[in-house]
Amino acid sequence: MKKPIIIAMLLLFFSSALTLAEDPPGLEKAVEKADGVIVGLNDNFGDGAHSFMEAWVLTNLKGEYAGEKITVYFPPETVPDGGIMNVLKKHGTKYIIAYKGPVDEKGRFKYVGPVFDSREIIATSENTDKIKPGSFGIALPSLKEAFDSSDIVAKAIYLRYDPNEALNKFVFNIRETIKGDIEKGKTEVMLDGMYLHWFTEGGTKGMQEKLNPLLSGKSVILFMNQDNDKYYYSGPALTSPELEATEVNIALAKNEPAQEAQEHDWTWWILAAVAAVAALIAALLASKIDYKYDRRRERLEKLRSNNPDNDSDKPNV
Repeated sequence: MKKPIIIAMLLLFFSSALTLAEDPPGLEKAVEKADGVIVGLNDNFGDGAHSFMEAWVLTNLKGEYAGEKITVYFPPETVPDGGIMNVLKKHGTKYIIAYKGPVDEKGRFKYVGPVFDSREIIATSENTDKIKPGSFGIALPSLKEAFDSSDIVAKAIYLRYDPNEALNKFVFNIRETIKGDIEKGKTEVMLDGMYLHWFTEGGTKGMQEKLNPLLSGKSVILFMNQDNDKYYYSGPALTSPELEATEVNIALAKNEPAQEAQEHDWTWWILAAVAAVAALIAALLASKIDYKYDRRRERLEKLRSNNPDNDSDKPNV
């Protein structure tokens, strides 16, 4: 009789333990219980007994803005077999991250989303639309929109970008201010949110393709918003030909299309100059011909006056 009682007690104990240990929720329930939800770009992670991820905030889907970066720790039941490294190899670097506060002693939030291998947390428009429709479409401003909304617009030359130093930091040399106020010289410009999402699409190859237009060394129109001592890029796509700092592009940004016509006026100036030079050459040639003719006439008259048979001076009889 004792053996069945012991077995029953063990079954009761384990069933209670299983009831207390909740399985990770699906995305919909995770969003309901979370303090905040973001689309995050992995920047650093750790596997093992205390798995964590540090991520750039690309889009805020729920809750207050968490800042440029956020760090979450993963409860053991949310870490898949093979760990975080295995997930990154399979699904890339952008994820929907649901988190809950308060932060621990290391400044990390608790991850409260589905198992971190679920296809629900891969940052696609389909998945993010379930939380906040239209939240993950890339829509960068036009030239004029960027000019109107930016704190600072300047002519600048691209200097360098080092993803190993900072994934979101570019260095430009400011040459001339068009709008706002900024000192000339070397300036660090950050990419955040949608700009960082746009720039990192396609991985390393895609990022290099977006850098290539800046490598020409030509002056570009640089759009920035200022936050204390930091400057954030706020213009069209870096690959846009409209970013070349020509007078036409600057006029278009300012909504001054008449400037374009003024540039074309140089054509008439050039044509007028060519016509003037041609007229001058023609005049010189004509004067040279007249000079030769006058000299020839002088010689003929002199020969005629020295000829004794010439009776042009004799009186008529």
